[in-house]
Amino acid sequence: MQNRIADLATLWKQASMVFPYFGQRALNWDEVFEEFLPKVMAAETPRAFHLYMAEFLNRLGDGHTDYAFPRALLQETGSLPFVLEQAEDGCRIRAVAEEKREHLGARVIRLNGKKPAELIREGFRYVYHTGEYVYPSRLQGILPFLLSARGNRIETEAGSFSFDLTAEQPVMAEEKAAETSDSWRPASEGRITMRLYEGRILYIALPDLLYADAAREIAEALNRQKPAGVILDLRQNKGGMTAYGARIAELFIPGQFHACQKWTRIMKGVDLASASQLSGWSEERLAKLVADGLCGWEEIERERAINRGTLYEEYTDCFGQKGQAAVFDGPCYLLTSRNTISAAEDMTAMFRSNQRGRILGDPTFGSTGTPLVSLRTGGHARICSVGYRLLDGTEFIGCGIHPDPWHKSDRQPGRDTWLETAVADMQAEVRGQRKEALIPR
Repeated sequence: MQNRIADLATLWKQASMVFPYFGQRALNWDEVFEEFLPKVMAAETPRAFHLYMAEFLNRLGDGHTDYAFPRALLQETGSLPFVLEQAEDGCRIRAVAEEKREHLGARVIRLNGKKPAELIREGFRYVYHTGEYVYPSRLQGILPFLLSARGNRIETEAGSFSFDLTAEQPVMAEEKAAETSDSWRPASEGRITMRLYEGRILYIALPDLLYADAAREIAEALNRQKPAGVILDLRQNKGGMTAYGARIAELFIPGQFHACQKWTRIMKGVDLASASQLSGWSEERLAKLVADGLCGWEEIERERAINRGTLYEEYTDCFGQKGQAAVFDGPCYLLTSRNTISAAEDMTAMFRSNQRGRILGDPTFGSTGTPLVSLRTGGHARICSVGYRLLDGTEFIGCGIHPDPWHKSDRQPGRDTWLETAVADMQAEVRGQRKEALIPR
C-alpha cells in the first residue's frame, strides 16, 4: 500500500513541477490526485492498480505523458495473435499468427461482438489518442487489457476465429510492403533504405531517428548520386533523437536555423515561497497591497501564475551553424503520416518552419518532448516537460503538423500511392512542368 501511494504521489508531484500544458487544460490536477488516491488504495489486484495509474496520467491529455505497465503484468495479461492497423475504412489486420494467414490485410468487423472503433474507444481512458487514432504500439499494448484471457473471437472480411491471449506473441505473417509502379534501383549499401527513381529522384526511408550515422550515410548518397530531387519518408518514423534528425536536416537547410517555439516551467524555490504568500488573498486585500505601493498588478499576476503552475520560460530551439552550407539545395519533399511521431515531428517542424520543401501525406501524430520516471511498483512513466509550437506559433501538439495543400492520393491495396504521387510530382518539378495550382485535401 505504501508503495502504491508513493508512486501516485510521485507522478502527481512530477507533473505538478514540469508539465507544460496546465495553462491549456481545463484541469485541476490536485483534484485529480484526490480522486485517484482512494482508487489506487482500494484496488484489489495489481492489474487494477496499474490501470488506475495509466488512467491517472492520461487525464493530462498528452501523447508524451503516459504509463508503462510492468513487464510481469504484460506477460501475465498476454499478447494478441494479430496486429491491428487503424485506417480510413476501419481496422485491418496488419500481421497475424502464421496459421491464420488468410486473414492478413482483412478488415475487422467485430471483436468480441463489438465494432473495433467501439472497443478502441474503451481504451481512450488509458492511452492518448489524436482524434480517433491511437498510436499503433500503444493500441497493441492496451487491447489485451480490454479482452478476456481466453475465448475471444474476431470477425473479419475473411471469416472469423477464436483466440486466447498468450504470454509470448506467436510467429506472425506480415503484410507485404506497399510497392510503387515506378522503376528504381538501390542507391545505397548502408543501413538506410535508399532508392533512385527515374529522373534521379532519391528516395530515403527513415523508420526512426536512433541511428547515429544516418546523416553520414545520406550525405554520402547525396554526394555520390547527385540527385535532382530528394524524398524523405517519415511515415513510419517512431522518433528517437532530435539531434540525429537535426543532423539530417542540416544536409538540406543551410546555416543556423530554428524549428519551434518552446517553453518549460519555471520552478525556483524563492519564487514559490513568494507566490505562496499571496495564495488565497482576496481582491480587496491585493488592491490595498497595490495602493500601498508594495507591489504592482503585473507582479501579482506572475505570482498567481506560479501558484497555478503556468509560469513558463519561453525560448526558441536552434540547430546548424552560421555559414554552414547545405549538402543538397534542390527540390525536397517529406512524406508524413499519423505514425510520424516525437523526434520525427521535430524534424518535420525544421523543414516546415524553414519552408524547405513540401510535406505530402497525412498529418503527423502531434506529440513530442518528455522525461522518464521509474516507480517502486515496477511501472514506468513519461511526463512531458517541454511545450512546443511551430516557429510561427502554429499549434501541432494534439493535432499534428499538417501536410501542404496537395492533390489527394487515391489509396489502393498493395500500392504506395503517396510515394507514386511524390515521385511523379517531383519528376515534373525537376523538368519544370509541375503545376503550382495544388488542390487542398
